[in-house]
Amino acid sequence: MNTVGIRELKAQLSRHLKRVRAGARLVITERGRAIASIQPV
Repeated sequence: MNTVGIRELKAQLSRHLKRVRAGARLVITERGRAIASIQPV
């Protein structure tokens, strides 16, 4: 499981979505607190 800050996600969305397509699960954080996850379907 990888974590990524919301600002980083917004700045590099395409890159992170490629990682998800490859099978990675991302946990999105805001101010160090987990708020959401993105996972492949």
